[in-house]
Amino acid sequence: MLQFKLNRQRVTNTLAILLLLTGISCQPKKDFTIISDQELGQSKENNPTINSLQGALQPQGITLSFQDVSIEREADIIQRVHNGQVDLGIVKNDVDIHGGFSNVRTLLPLFPDVMLILCRQNPNGVELQKLFREKKAAIIIDKEEEQSVIELFLRKNGALNQSLGVVHANDSTGITGVLNDYDVLVLFASLNSPNVRNILRIWNGTIYSLDNPALMGQGSIVDGFCMAYPKALPFIIPKGTYGAWPKEPVLTFAVYDVLVCNKDMDSHMVYDILKNIYDRRPTLAEENFEFGMLDDHIESHKFSFPLHDGALQYMKRNEPTFWERESELIGLIITILVLISGGLTTLIKYLKQRRKDRVDIYYNKVLFAANRAREANSLQKKEEYLKELFIIRDSAFQQLIAESLDANDAFVIFVNLANSAIYELEQDIKAFKIASPA
Repeated sequence: MLQFKLNRQRVTNTLAILLLLTGISCQPKKDFTIISDQELGQSKENNPTINSLQGALQPQGITLSFQDVSIEREADIIQRVHNGQVDLGIVKNDVDIHGGFSNVRTLLPLFPDVMLILCRQNPNGVELQKLFREKKAAIIIDKEEEQSVIELFLRKNGALNQSLGVVHANDSTGITGVLNDYDVLVLFASLNSPNVRNILRIWNGTIYSLDNPALMGQGSIVDGFCMAYPKALPFIIPKGTYGAWPKEPVLTFAVYDVLVCNKDMDSHMVYDILKNIYDRRPTLAEENFEFGMLDDHIESHKFSFPLHDGALQYMKRNEPTFWERESELIGLIITILVLISGGLTTLIKYLKQRRKDRVDIYYNKVLFAANRAREANSLQKKEEYLKELFIIRDSAFQQLIAESLDANDAFVIFVNLANSAIYELEQDIKAFKIASPA
């Protein structure tokens, strides 16, 4: 008995440990690593987007740890997310995906990185080809892919030339050199980039508009480029976006940054991340106005990678459920079913009543025959009524076999009544024979 108790205690302890371990293992991961390119002037400690995301998710116990590694191409970020080396990544939506990366999923579009042409002097309506032919120009890049997009645009519009300089955003010495030696700088930048403001202030320069902003969507050169390069979108930079610049609205194109993750990331966690970001959007916009530009219509973007299942669930959160969508049809079906049910109930009651009515008929026949037999003064009449009672009982059983009668309490009462009447009449006939011998 003692051994049994000890064994039971061991089993109980083992089950408790297993349940504890299962509960721990089922807890979704909340500590994530994130990687992003570094815009001109940004660093691990100074990345407004990641800092704001950390602030949005921290109240829910979700932490983002910036992974500071050397990245030459946007595709390197994607590769790390694909391989599971990092949980989240911020990349431009036009990243080249010829390498596959089938494990990568999109969480949400973040903000536009706009293509800027900064000029030392106001070009005063000079055409793009002439500007790059007559002025010394350089591209400031953070990743190789940015250079490819810029050169693609310039080539498409006949403005690409061999003398175009290239300097990396992290090369502070190179940046100082191009500020002194060049007249035109081309780069991708966010709308709140302090370094763009600094360059414009140092030069007292201007931002070149690729076409008349009024022509956006009306066949401008930006529309033509975005048609050929659909990951880019026409974009108008409002007056005063970069401090005192631009003086007038500027037409350019933008490529959105997107937040990506591995496809194996928990769907509920992805949903919670998006919900927290969107719910805290007004507060985040006070720190970084770009968060006020977060697009609710995620599906309107053309993503390089499929949306994560959790993101799809968040997108569909306000869509009516199947029951809501089909409520009228379901209501009609229920009404029809109720009517059918009511009709069937009535029919069943009617059939039961018919069967009861049939039993009542047999009651009356038995009572009528029994009463007439008691009144009969001749043996022959009494025997005829006895025969009639047997016929009535047999007929009722035949109806029962044919399912025209129910074998219920009413039928049992009828059988008892018929048998009692037959027995009474048989005794009456015996007495009659004794009293009237032949």
